[in-house]
Amino acid sequence: MPEPALEWSLLGEVELFSEWRQTPVTEDEWFKVEQVNPPRDVVVEVAQTDGSLWKSEGRLLRSGREVALFNLVIPPMFSSRRLGFRIANAGLQVRNWKLKVFSMPFPNTSYGFGSATQGMTGVFPASTQVVQLLASNPDRKGAAIYNNSTEKLYLKLTGLTGPTSQEPSLGANAAALHLGPGDYYEMPYGYSGLIEGKWSAVNGAAFVTEFV
Repeated sequence: MPEPALEWSLLGEVELFSEWRQTPVTEDEWFKVEQVNPPRDVVVEVAQTDGSLWKSEGRLLRSGREVALFNLVIPPMFSSRRLGFRIANAGLQVRNWKLKVFSMPFPNTSYGFGSATQGMTGVFPASTQVVQLLASNPDRKGAAIYNNSTEKLYLKLTGLTGPTSQEPSLGANAAALHLGPGDYYEMPYGYSGLIEGKWSAVNGAAFVTEFV
């Protein structure tokens, strides 16, 4: 089967200030950013927003870079999604610096990934005891976890090799990592095993979405 033709479409132009500026609503997942009249040695923060919730992506664009490419999945708790950009240098104002933002949907039917649909979405209150976030599922194509908490969330992915957990009670024979407050994590493609977690203290919850 031939691969579908995928082309970049202009999502919008954003003039940069120290306050957040937003693109139109988009459901696409791939983005290309071109800079117009960039200054020198200035940094731009990138975030996703649904108008009330903001999720920092920990991504920074540096002025003068000709083109930036990145992939952003819509957080499962968002009702809609826009991209937000602002100058990270506090109080700095730059004249006529703009971003041209292009978008493209994820090519679900290309490159052997196959199609995927959103499955279960769950909300799991924070606990200092181990919580099962997702059971093993051979049909899983992916999963996403958002730590809506002011505390660290430690994750255990049984069956993957990885760094030893800083939380021994999660077990050392699994890939372990932690999500900071407001962090978002996408499962490695093809991982279908058990996912467990525990928090450093009780606060907030985890939003978990599984794709099958």
